[in-house]
Amino acid sequence: MFFKNKVGGTVGGLIFMIGLFILLYTLILPPCDKCELLGEDCSEVCKDKIYGEILLSENIGYVGEYSNSVDHNLDSADLFIKNEPSSSVLSNYLEIKHGLFGESDQVLEFSLDDMDNLNKLILSFYVIESKGDMIIELNNKVILNQNLIAGKIENVELPLNFLEENNKLMLRVSPPGFNFFSSNKYLLKDVILKENFELVHSSEVLDFSVSSSEFGALEDSSLSFYVYCKEDVESENILKIYLNENLLLNEVISCGDYFVDMDSSYFVKGVNELEFSISGGNYLIGDIIVSNSVSDVVYPAYEFYVSDRIYGLATNYYLSLDMSGNSKKAEIILNEEIIDLDSSNRFVEFDIKGMIKRGNNFIEVKPINDFEINELKIGYN
Repeated sequence: MFFKNKVGGTVGGLIFMIGLFILLYTLILPPCDKCELLGEDCSEVCKDKIYGEILLSENIGYVGEYSNSVDHNLDSADLFIKNEPSSSVLSNYLEIKHGLFGESDQVLEFSLDDMDNLNKLILSFYVIESKGDMIIELNNKVILNQNLIAGKIENVELPLNFLEENNKLMLRVSPPGFNFFSSNKYLLKDVILKENFELVHSSEVLDFSVSSSEFGALEDSSLSFYVYCKEDVESENILKIYLNENLLLNEVISCGDYFVDMDSSYFVKGVNELEFSISGGNYLIGDIIVSNSVSDVVYPAYEFYVSDRIYGLATNYYLSLDMSGNSKKAEIILNEEIIDLDSSNRFVEFDIKGMIKRGNNFIEVKPINDFEINELKIGYN
C-alpha cells in the first residue's frame, strides 16, 4: 500500500512537470507559431511571417476588372559615354646623364587600377635642359628615342597594349659618341601621368510583364518618357529604342518629353524587353510609361527572376497573400501552373516549389470575385 501511493505521487508530479513545461513552451513561442500549434485561424498574427529571402513583393490592391488602359511604369535608365581625366605626379625633378664616367638613368613605377576603361595614358614633362636623344622604355619596350627641345612641355602617349597592372618607365639618354669627354644630359621637371578613362553605359534593358489577358485584349500602345540632359550637349547623339529587338525610334536626342507609338505586334505574352541605347553623351531617361489600350478584362501580372545560385541553393518556395474582403476567389497562374484561391482568411500561403523555374518567372492573378490583395510575396529558404 505504501509502495502504490509512492508511484502515484511520482507519476502525478511527472504529469504536472510536463504540463508546466508545455505551458512555458507555448508562452515563449512567437505569436504565429503559437496560433498554428493551437489550430486556430492565424490570418492576422501570421501576416508578417517571412520565409527566407523575398523574390517578389507587390502591394496590388483591388483586383477585379481593370479599366480600358493598362500602364506599365518602368525604372529610369542612366546612360552615358563620357571621358574622365585624372593625373598623378611621378616626379617633381629628374636629372638623366650619360658620359665618360657613367650613366644616370631614372626609373619611375606606377600601377593601374582600372585598365578596362582606360582610353588614353600620357606621360607629360617640362624639358629644362636637353643634350642628346631622350630614350624612354615602357616595360622594357622603347616608346621614344629622339632629341627633345629645351623650354617645351612634351606629351608622350604610352601605348595601351604595352601596359600592365604594375608598370615601369625607364628614362635614359643616348651616349655622347666620339666626343668622349662630354656628357649628354636632360633635366626634367613636373613629370606627370595623365589618365583618360572612357566610362561607358550606353544601353539598358528594362523588363515589364504583359499578362495573357492583356496580351489577348491589346489594341493600341504608346511609350512616353522624359530625357534629362546631365551636361551640355556638344554633338548630335543618337537615341535608339527597341521593343523585343524591334526598332521603335532612331533619331537625334533632344532634352524633354517624348511620345512614341508602339506596334502592338511587337509585344509578347509574359516578359517584354524595352532597350534604350545612345551613341554618346550623358543622359537620364525617366518617367518611362508603356500605356496599353485593351478591349477586354485585364488582370494584374508580374515577373521575378531566379538566378542560378538561388535555384541551386533554395530548398522551398512559398507564395503568401495578405488580403482584405469576406471571400477571396481567384485563379493564380504561375508559369502556366494554376493555383486555386478560395478562402475567407486574411492570410493564405501556398507551397510553390514545383512551379518555380530557373531565370524569368511569371505570375498572374485572375480574380473570380472582387477583393483586395494588400501584399503578394514570393520567397524561398
